[in-house]
Amino acid sequence: MHLQRSNFLHHPGYKIALVDPTGGGKSRIGALLLHFYDPTSGNITINDVPVSTMNLESIRCRTGHVSQGPVLFTGTIAENNYGNPQQWGPKS
Repeated sequence: MHLQRSNFLHHPGYKIALVDPTGGGKSRIGALLLHFYDPTSGNITINDVPVSTMNLESIRCRTGHVSQGPVLFTGTIAENNYGNPQQWGPKS
């Protein structure tokens, strides 16, 4: 996949969602933004500062990811629920 002349303008207080069919490059954009690897050409910047020079923890703690499929861990169906079971409310 080749991204050419791609720019994303983000206004403070707003969220950005990348939605595209499978193989469209969403994960690649996220990985580049989070500096998991460097682009083969061009650069990734936030406020005109190259991501490669930024504090990675600062970038990564402000970024979220919602995967397309569920992730199940070993154990029972009940044990695979996310969150604190104490906060789920009374059982029916």
